[in-house]
Amino acid sequence: MKLHNKRKLLIPLLALALAGCSDGGSDDVFVGGGGGGGNNGGGNNNPPANVETRTFTYPSFPTGGQLTLVSPFQPPGETSSVTAQVVAAVQQGPATLARLTLGKESSGTPGQTVSHPACGTADVATLTALMGESTKVQGQITPSVRARYQELPEGAQEDFFLITAFTTVTAEKVLGPNETEHCTIFAELDDQGNPCVSRQKALAIATAFDSNNPNRPGSGIYDQARAAFGSEWNQNPVGGNDGDTKVVIFFFRPETLGTNLFGYTSPIDSSPNPSDLSNKAEIVYINAGKDNLQTLSTLAHEFQHLINQNEKVIRQGTFPEGAQDENITVNEGLSQLAEE
Repeated sequence: MKLHNKRKLLIPLLALALAGCSDGGSDDVFVGGGGGGGNNGGGNNNPPANVETRTFTYPSFPTGGQLTLVSPFQPPGETSSVTAQVVAAVQQGPATLARLTLGKESSGTPGQTVSHPACGTADVATLTALMGESTKVQGQITPSVRARYQELPEGAQEDFFLITAFTTVTAEKVLGPNETEHCTIFAELDDQGNPCVSRQKALAIATAFDSNNPNRPGSGIYDQARAAFGSEWNQNPVGGNDGDTKVVIFFFRPETLGTNLFGYTSPIDSSPNPSDLSNKAEIVYINAGKDNLQTLSTLAHEFQHLINQNEKVIRQGTFPEGAQDENITVNEGLSQLAEE
Protein backbone atom coordinates (compact mmCIF):
# COMPACT_ATOMS: atom_id res chain seq x y z
CA MET A 1 0.00 0.00 0.00
CA LYS A 2 1.30 3.43 -0.83
CA LEU A 3 2.28 5.82 1.91
CA HIS A 4 -0.37 8.44 1.20
CA ASN A 5 -3.11 5.83 1.67
CA LYS A 6 -1.70 4.91 5.05
CA ARG A 7 -1.54 8.56 6.10
CA LYS A 8 -5.16 9.18 5.12
CA LEU A 9 -6.23 6.17 7.14
CA LEU A 10 -4.36 6.97 10.32
CA ILE A 11 -5.39 10.59 10.57
CA PRO A 12 -9.16 10.10 10.94
CA LEU A 13 -8.83 7.01 13.10
CA LEU A 14 -6.21 8.11 15.60
CA ALA A 15 -8.65 9.58 18.09
CA LEU A 16 -10.98 6.57 17.99
CA ALA A 17 -11.15 5.22 21.54
CA LEU A 18 -11.30 1.49 22.13
CA ALA A 19 -12.20 0.24 25.57
CA GLY A 20 -12.41 -3.01 27.49
CA CYS A 21 -10.34 -6.06 28.18
CA SER A 22 -11.03 -9.44 29.71
CA ASP A 23 -11.00 -9.52 33.49
CA GLY A 24 -9.46 -12.97 33.67
CA GLY A 25 -6.04 -14.22 32.66
CA SER A 26 -6.51 -13.50 28.98
CA ASP A 27 -5.16 -10.31 27.43
CA ASP A 28 -7.38 -10.52 24.36
CA VAL A 29 -9.68 -7.69 23.45
CA PHE A 30 -12.36 -8.12 20.84
CA VAL A 31 -13.80 -5.40 18.68
CA GLY A 32 -16.86 -6.41 16.71
CA GLY A 33 -17.62 -10.00 15.76
CA GLY A 34 -16.12 -12.41 13.29
CA GLY A 35 -13.27 -14.88 12.90
CA GLY A 36 -10.14 -15.42 14.95
CA GLY A 37 -11.53 -17.02 18.05
CA GLY A 38 -8.31 -16.53 20.03
CA ASN A 39 -8.44 -17.70 23.62
CA ASN A 40 -12.20 -17.82 23.60
CA GLY A 41 -12.32 -20.71 21.19
CA GLY A 42 -12.46 -20.89 17.42
CA GLY A 43 -15.42 -19.43 15.60
CA ASN A 44 -16.79 -17.44 18.54
CA ASN A 45 -18.49 -14.47 16.91
CA ASN A 46 -19.69 -12.82 20.09
CA PRO A 47 -17.37 -10.40 21.86
CA PRO A 48 -17.31 -10.41 25.69
CA ALA A 49 -20.03 -8.29 27.28
CA ASN A 50 -17.59 -5.79 28.77
CA VAL A 51 -16.17 -4.76 25.39
CA GLU A 52 -17.39 -1.65 23.63
CA THR A 53 -17.96 -2.36 19.96
CA ARG A 54 -17.08 0.46 17.58
CA THR A 55 -18.11 0.50 13.93
CA PHE A 56 -16.49 2.75 11.36
CA THR A 57 -16.24 3.05 7.60
CA TYR A 58 -13.44 4.23 5.37
CA PRO A 59 -14.72 5.13 1.90
CA SER A 60 -12.76 4.04 -1.19
CA PHE A 61 -10.13 2.08 0.70
CA PRO A 62 -8.84 -0.63 -1.69
CA THR A 63 -10.08 -4.20 -1.26
CA GLY A 64 -7.33 -6.40 0.15
CA GLY A 65 -5.44 -3.40 1.54
CA GLN A 66 -4.13 -3.21 5.09
CA LEU A 67 -5.39 -0.77 7.67
CA THR A 68 -3.75 0.14 10.94
CA LEU A 69 -5.61 1.55 13.91
CA VAL A 70 -3.58 3.03 16.75
CA SER A 71 -5.52 4.10 19.80
CA PRO A 72 -4.80 4.69 23.50
CA PHE A 73 -7.25 3.29 26.02
CA GLN A 74 -7.34 2.37 29.69
CA PRO A 75 -8.14 -1.22 30.71
CA PRO A 76 -10.52 -1.61 33.67
CA GLY A 77 -8.69 -1.59 36.99
CA GLU A 78 -5.49 -0.18 35.51
CA THR A 79 -4.01 3.22 36.25
CA SER A 80 -2.15 3.65 32.98
CA SER A 81 -3.26 3.66 29.40
CA VAL A 82 -2.30 1.11 26.79
CA THR A 83 -1.70 1.62 23.11
CA ALA A 84 -2.74 -1.22 20.87
CA GLN A 85 -2.55 -1.87 17.16
CA VAL A 86 -5.08 -3.65 15.00
CA VAL A 87 -4.28 -4.86 11.52
CA ALA A 88 -7.05 -6.39 9.39
CA ALA A 89 -7.71 -7.15 5.75
CA VAL A 90 -10.41 -5.00 4.20
CA GLN A 91 -13.18 -6.99 2.53
CA GLN A 92 -16.07 -5.98 0.33
CA GLY A 93 -18.67 -4.45 2.60
CA PRO A 94 -18.20 -3.82 6.34
CA ALA A 95 -14.78 -4.79 7.65
CA THR A 96 -14.50 -6.73 10.88
CA LEU A 97 -11.67 -6.29 13.36
CA ALA A 98 -11.70 -9.71 14.92
CA ARG A 99 -9.07 -9.59 17.60
CA LEU A 100 -6.99 -7.04 19.44
CA THR A 101 -4.08 -8.16 21.60
CA LEU A 102 -3.45 -5.95 24.58
CA GLY A 103 0.11 -4.69 24.81
CA LYS A 104 2.85 -3.89 22.34
CA GLU A 105 6.08 -5.39 21.04
CA SER A 106 9.06 -4.81 23.27
CA SER A 107 12.74 -5.74 23.29
CA GLY A 108 12.48 -7.40 19.90
CA THR A 109 10.04 -10.05 21.05
CA PRO A 110 6.93 -9.97 18.82
CA GLY A 111 3.69 -10.27 20.71
CA GLN A 112 5.23 -9.77 24.14
CA THR A 113 2.70 -8.07 26.40
CA VAL A 114 4.10 -5.27 28.53
CA SER A 115 2.56 -2.64 30.75
CA HIS A 116 2.39 0.79 29.17
CA PRO A 117 3.77 3.62 31.29
CA ALA A 118 2.16 7.02 31.62
CA CYS A 119 4.82 8.34 29.23
CA GLY A 120 3.60 8.54 25.64
CA THR A 121 6.96 9.14 23.94
CA ALA A 122 7.45 5.58 22.72
CA ASP A 123 3.94 5.49 21.25
CA VAL A 124 4.44 8.79 19.44
CA ALA A 125 7.68 7.47 17.95
CA THR A 126 5.87 4.31 16.83
CA LEU A 127 3.05 6.34 15.33
CA THR A 128 5.34 8.59 13.30
CA ALA A 129 7.20 5.51 12.05
CA LEU A 130 3.93 3.88 10.99
CA MET A 131 3.05 7.02 9.10
CA GLY A 132 6.39 7.08 7.34
CA GLU A 133 7.51 10.30 8.98
CA SER A 134 11.28 10.59 9.10
CA THR A 135 13.64 12.79 11.08
CA LYS A 136 16.39 12.29 8.52
CA VAL A 137 17.46 15.59 7.03
CA GLN A 138 16.12 16.33 3.58
CA GLY A 139 18.38 19.11 2.28
CA GLN A 140 20.48 21.62 4.19
CA ILE A 141 19.78 22.74 7.73
CA THR A 142 19.32 26.51 8.04
CA PRO A 143 22.53 27.80 9.66
CA SER A 144 20.64 30.28 11.84
CA VAL A 145 17.03 30.31 13.00
CA ARG A 146 15.28 33.24 14.62
CA ALA A 147 14.00 32.38 18.08
CA ARG A 148 10.32 31.45 17.86
CA TYR A 149 9.01 31.42 21.40
CA GLN A 150 11.38 32.64 24.09
CA GLU A 151 11.18 36.35 23.22
CA LEU A 152 7.39 36.42 22.95
CA PRO A 153 5.71 38.45 25.69
CA GLU A 154 3.61 36.90 28.41
CA GLY A 155 0.09 36.36 27.12
CA ALA A 156 1.15 35.71 23.53
CA GLN A 157 -0.90 32.94 21.92
CA GLU A 158 0.37 30.25 19.55
CA ASP A 159 -1.09 27.13 17.93
CA PHE A 160 0.45 23.74 18.67
CA PHE A 161 -0.23 20.39 17.03
CA LEU A 162 -0.80 17.55 19.50
CA ILE A 163 0.06 14.38 17.64
CA THR A 164 -1.45 12.07 20.28
CA ALA A 165 -4.89 13.53 19.52
CA PHE A 166 -4.26 14.65 15.93
CA THR A 167 -5.57 18.09 16.75
CA THR A 168 -4.30 21.65 16.86
CA VAL A 169 -4.89 23.66 20.03
CA THR A 170 -4.21 27.24 21.02
CA ALA A 171 -1.95 27.93 23.99
CA GLU A 172 -0.89 31.04 25.85
CA LYS A 173 2.57 31.91 27.05
CA VAL A 174 2.72 32.05 30.83
CA LEU A 175 5.53 34.15 32.41
CA GLY A 176 7.63 36.77 30.70
CA PRO A 177 10.96 36.21 28.91
CA ASN A 178 12.99 37.57 31.83
CA GLU A 179 11.34 35.34 34.42
CA THR A 180 12.86 32.09 33.16
CA GLU A 181 16.38 30.97 32.38
CA HIS A 182 16.09 27.61 30.63
CA CYS A 183 12.40 27.21 29.80
CA THR A 184 9.47 28.84 28.05
CA ILE A 185 6.04 27.80 29.33
CA PHE A 186 2.88 27.57 27.26
CA ALA A 187 -0.47 26.36 28.56
CA GLU A 188 -3.41 25.19 26.46
CA LEU A 189 -6.44 27.46 26.68
CA ASP A 190 -9.56 26.10 28.33
CA ASP A 191 -13.13 26.58 27.11
CA GLN A 192 -13.24 30.04 28.68
CA GLY A 193 -10.05 31.11 26.94
CA ASN A 194 -7.84 30.90 30.06
CA PRO A 195 -4.50 29.05 30.26
CA CYS A 196 -4.90 25.67 31.95
CA VAL A 197 -1.97 26.38 34.31
CA SER A 198 -1.93 29.26 36.76
CA ARG A 199 0.86 31.79 36.83
CA GLN A 200 1.76 30.63 40.33
CA LYS A 201 2.18 27.01 39.26
CA ALA A 202 4.09 28.01 36.14
CA LEU A 203 6.52 30.04 38.23
CA ALA A 204 7.05 27.14 40.63
CA ILE A 205 7.71 24.73 37.75
CA ALA A 206 10.06 27.20 36.04
CA THR A 207 12.05 27.68 39.26
CA ALA A 208 12.36 23.92 39.75
CA PHE A 209 13.48 23.42 36.14
CA ASP A 210 15.81 26.42 35.98
CA SER A 211 17.54 26.67 39.32
CA ASN A 212 16.21 24.80 42.34
CA ASN A 213 14.62 21.38 42.10
CA PRO A 214 12.81 20.89 45.45
CA ASN A 215 13.26 17.14 45.12
CA ARG A 216 17.03 17.59 44.82
CA PRO A 217 17.87 21.09 46.08
CA GLY A 218 20.90 23.03 44.90
CA SER A 219 20.30 23.14 41.16
CA GLY A 220 17.49 22.79 38.66
CA ILE A 221 16.18 19.82 36.68
CA TYR A 222 17.73 21.30 33.53
CA ASP A 223 21.31 21.19 34.85
CA GLN A 224 20.82 17.93 36.73
CA ALA A 225 19.51 16.06 33.69
CA ARG A 226 22.17 17.49 31.38
CA ALA A 227 24.93 16.52 33.81
CA ALA A 228 23.69 12.93 33.83
CA PHE A 229 22.50 12.34 30.26
CA GLY A 230 23.88 14.95 27.86
CA SER A 231 22.33 17.87 26.03
CA GLU A 232 19.18 18.67 24.14
CA TRP A 233 19.60 20.02 20.60
CA ASN A 234 20.85 23.59 21.08
CA GLN A 235 23.60 24.02 18.46
CA ASN A 236 23.76 23.97 14.64
CA PRO A 237 21.79 26.17 14.53
CA VAL A 238 22.08 27.92 17.89
CA GLY A 239 18.93 27.13 19.81
CA GLY A 240 18.21 23.92 17.90
CA ASN A 241 15.24 23.43 15.63
CA ASP A 242 13.35 26.50 16.84
CA GLY A 243 16.31 28.80 17.43
CA ASP A 244 15.41 29.05 21.13
CA THR A 245 18.05 28.36 23.75
CA LYS A 246 15.16 27.63 26.15
CA VAL A 247 13.19 24.38 26.24
CA VAL A 248 9.46 24.74 25.65
CA ILE A 249 7.31 23.22 28.39
CA PHE A 250 3.81 22.77 26.99
CA PHE A 251 0.95 22.02 29.39
CA PHE A 252 -2.04 20.25 27.82
CA ARG A 253 -5.48 19.88 29.34
CA PRO A 254 -6.53 16.46 30.68
CA GLU A 255 -9.78 17.02 28.77
CA THR A 256 -7.77 17.05 25.53
CA LEU A 257 -5.46 14.05 25.95
CA GLY A 258 -6.90 12.25 28.97
CA THR A 259 -5.88 11.87 32.59
CA ASN A 260 -3.75 8.76 32.07
CA LEU A 261 -1.12 10.39 29.90
CA PHE A 262 1.33 12.23 32.14
CA GLY A 263 3.52 13.54 29.34
CA TYR A 264 5.43 12.84 26.14
CA THR A 265 7.90 14.15 23.61
CA SER A 266 7.44 13.94 19.86
CA PRO A 267 10.54 13.01 17.84
CA ILE A 268 9.01 14.60 14.74
CA ASP A 269 9.27 17.98 16.52
CA SER A 270 13.02 17.64 16.06
CA SER A 271 12.84 17.08 12.33
CA PRO A 272 14.12 20.03 10.30
CA ASN A 273 11.96 18.84 7.40
CA PRO A 274 8.60 20.54 6.72
CA SER A 275 5.75 18.57 8.27
CA ASP A 276 2.21 19.31 9.41
CA LEU A 277 2.85 16.95 12.35
CA SER A 278 5.81 18.92 13.74
CA ASN A 279 5.94 21.95 16.01
CA LYS A 280 9.64 22.27 15.06
CA ALA A 281 10.91 22.97 18.55
CA GLU A 282 12.49 21.33 21.57
CA ILE A 283 9.27 20.66 23.47
CA VAL A 284 8.17 18.50 26.38
CA TYR A 285 4.40 18.01 26.74
CA ILE A 286 3.07 17.77 30.30
CA ASN A 287 -0.40 17.00 31.68
CA ALA A 288 -1.68 20.11 33.48
CA GLY A 289 -3.92 18.01 35.74
CA LYS A 290 -1.14 16.58 37.91
CA ASP A 291 0.17 17.90 41.21
CA ASN A 292 3.56 19.59 41.44
CA LEU A 293 5.43 16.45 42.51
CA GLN A 294 4.01 14.44 39.62
CA THR A 295 4.63 17.34 37.25
CA LEU A 296 8.30 17.69 38.20
CA SER A 297 8.89 13.94 37.96
CA THR A 298 7.25 13.86 34.54
CA LEU A 299 9.21 16.91 33.42
CA ALA A 300 12.51 15.24 34.34
CA HIS A 301 11.36 12.02 32.67
CA GLU A 302 10.40 13.67 29.39
CA PHE A 303 13.41 15.99 29.31
CA GLN A 304 15.62 12.90 29.36
CA HIS A 305 13.79 11.67 26.25
CA LEU A 306 14.47 15.03 24.59
CA ILE A 307 18.16 14.78 25.48
CA ASN A 308 18.33 11.16 24.36
CA GLN A 309 16.91 12.01 20.94
CA ASN A 310 19.71 14.50 20.43
CA GLU A 311 22.46 12.26 21.78
CA LYS A 312 21.42 9.26 19.69
CA VAL A 313 19.97 10.70 16.47
CA ILE A 314 20.18 14.48 16.08
CA ARG A 315 23.79 14.89 17.30
CA GLN A 316 23.48 18.68 17.47
CA GLY A 317 22.00 19.02 14.02
CA THR A 318 24.40 16.72 12.17
CA PHE A 319 21.96 13.79 11.88
CA PRO A 320 24.72 11.29 11.00
CA GLU A 321 23.87 8.50 8.59
CA GLY A 322 22.98 5.28 10.37
CA ALA A 323 22.12 6.95 13.69
CA GLN A 324 19.38 5.00 15.46
CA ASP A 325 16.95 5.72 18.25
CA GLU A 326 17.73 4.36 21.69
CA ASN A 327 16.22 1.00 22.58
CA ILE A 328 12.77 1.75 24.01
CA THR A 329 13.35 -0.20 27.21
CA VAL A 330 16.71 1.47 27.85
CA ASN A 331 15.28 4.89 27.04
CA GLU A 332 12.41 4.43 29.49
CA GLY A 333 14.83 3.16 32.10
CA LEU A 334 16.99 6.26 31.76
CA SER A 335 13.91 8.44 32.13
CA GLN A 336 12.94 6.55 35.27
CA LEU A 337 16.41 7.35 36.63
CA ALA A 338 15.91 10.99 35.71
CA GLU A 339 12.88 11.07 38.02
CA GLU A 340 14.94 10.02 41.04
